[in-house]
Amino acid sequence: CMYSFISYSQKILKSTIKDEKGTPIEYVNIGIVGTHKGTISDAHGNFSLEKLQPKPTDSIYFSHISYKYKSLLAKDIKDKVVLQEANIVLPETTVKIKAPKIRILKGKGVPTIATIGVTPQDELGEEIGDFINLKKDTQLTEFEINILKNTCEKAILRVIICQTNKEHSHFTSLIEKPIYIEIYPSEKKQTFTEKLSVFAPKGDIWVGYQFVEVRGKDDARIYFNATTDKCYIRFADNQVREVNLGAGMPFTVKGYDYEVISK
Repeated sequence: CMYSFISYSQKILKSTIKDEKGTPIEYVNIGIVGTHKGTISDAHGNFSLEKLQPKPTDSIYFSHISYKYKSLLAKDIKDKVVLQEANIVLPETTVKIKAPKIRILKGKGVPTIATIGVTPQDELGEEIGDFINLKKDTQLTEFEINILKNTCEKAILRVIICQTNKEHSHFTSLIEKPIYIEIYPSEKKQTFTEKLSVFAPKGDIWVGYQFVEVRGKDDARIYFNATTDKCYIRFADNQVREVNLGAGMPFTVKGYDYEVISK
């Protein structure tokens, strides 16, 4: 039995995620179904299940915005996992607009003296974000995030934008391809802005971000100024939890309303 367990552990520790053409898929969300335990593949599709320590009968999920969701028993994972491309149907715009008036849809909030840190040792996979209620169909034009200080060698975050129901239990992506922002090392405060072209129907949407790669020494950190706004964590199973003490994260979303003038 001990020999079988060791053989199984060595067998599943490392693997690579590829598409049907054999191209590695970067930054895939991976985790144990029914838990909040997760990890992310690297830029070359490689991953390890060592930190998750799954049982042979645990179901392991693989999730990526551009590919179909897949789950496998841990004992069935080989040296390659293949994902199929997803057919993402985005909401269509059927109106024309006048000169748009860009406004702040979600503000960064009032900074506090508290700071929040992300380290290379942290488990990646959770999304940090907030819900925005749109009174009209809206075009999202900009995502902006403030970093107080970054001593990590490399850090990449992914921007997530989804339509959600009132109960915030179902999420549908509003983008076809991932949006990545690279955070540069700096002892000074930095602002990173990503231009968007995302149509969002009226109702509730989720806008958040997820660190998919963080490299650096053990004492490296990415620091944020906590704000007075509420902030939420969204897990891979779509469960949402408010961040402790209601500490918000300093990011801004801008856009403009559609004004119907013809169809």
